Parts: sequence; C-alpha cells; structure tokens
Amino acid sequence: MLSTELQAEILVPHLRDRESARKIARDLGINRKSVRQIIERKAVKDTIERGKRPSLLDAFESQGGSEVSYGCPAFLRLDQTCRLERFLLRFFAC
Repeated sequence: MLSTELQAEILVPHLRDRESARKIARDLGINRKSVRQIIERKAVKDTIERGKRPSLLDAFESQGGSEVSYGCPAFLRLDQTCRLERFLLRFFAC
C-alpha cells in the first residue's frame, strides 16, 4: 500500500489540475493501475482492510462447532497434518 503522502501527491494534481493517471504515474514512477485505483477511490486511505481468513473447521460450525476446542491435542495434530499436506502439495506436486 502506498503511503498517505504519496496518495495525496496523486490526488492533488488530478483533482486540481485534471492531470491524467498516466501522466501522474509517469511523473512519480508508480504503476499506472495503482494510480488509477487511488483516483477512483478519491480519498487517501490510511489502513488496509482485511477480511476474516477461512478455517478448515468453518464447514462444521453449523453442526455445533462450539464443541470443538481449538486447544485440544487432537485438533493441534489435525492442524499440523493439514499444514504438512498443504506444504507437500505446494512444493512437490507437479
């Protein structure tokens, strides 16, 4: 994410002087798509918005997921096994 100062440097010439996104990107040495996103937003954004990451157990919450304890040893072994499987699939699957 670009700093708030840089976002302001993008918005000011566009709003005041009606400069194009391409010219602003060229002048500042920034990707044109990043400049276009800031211009479309028309605001300086301070933080990154992130959603909730999905869990392997989300599918079971509707079946009474409150009984599942994240601190129990069985869950931790299951979690480690799933992580190992994802690692092996990512780096050794062709």
